[in-house]
Amino acid sequence: MKFKVRISNNETKKQLEDIFEKIGFEITEEADLIIIEEDPITDMLIGKLDEVYYPIKTENIILIESFGHDIFCVTVDGKFKIKEKLKYLEYVLDSKQFVRINKSMIINKNKIKSVSATIGLKFKIILVQNKVVYVNRTYYYIFKEFIGI
Repeated sequence: MKFKVRISNNETKKQLEDIFEKIGFEITEEADLIIIEEDPITDMLIGKLDEVYYPIKTENIILIESFGHDIFCVTVDGKFKIKEKLKYLEYVLDSKQFVRINKSMIINKNKIKSVSATIGLKFKIILVQNKVVYVNRTYYYIFKEFIGI
C-alpha cells in the first residue's frame, strides 16, 4: 500500500516514514492515502506552469478548480496545475478565507467582487479579473453562512 505523509515537523515526518517503510508500506507522493496532522493550515501550495514549479501563496489564490483528475489553482499570475485533491485542500486551506462552492471549485473570499442571488437557490459570484462562478444548491446554505448573508 502507498502512503503520503504531510506533517510540518520534518523530524516527526521522517520517523513516521521510516516506521511505515519498515512494516512494508511505500511512501510516495503518488499515493491515494495521506497521513496529515490535525488542523493543519497551509499558507503555500506548489503549482506547475509550463513544466516549471512555482510557490503559490494562498493569499494570491482566486480559485481552485478541478477538471476530471486535473486540479488547477488560478491566481492573478496565471493558472497552475497542482497535485492536491479538492477534498484535501478543503482541509488544509484556512476555512475563514476559502469555501467550496460546488463539486469542482473552491474560492477565496477575499477575491469576491460581488454576489447576487439567482433563480433556484443559487448565487452568481464575480471574482477579481471578472471571473464569474456559481454556487450550486448543494453549497447554497454553506456559502450563505460563510459570507454572512
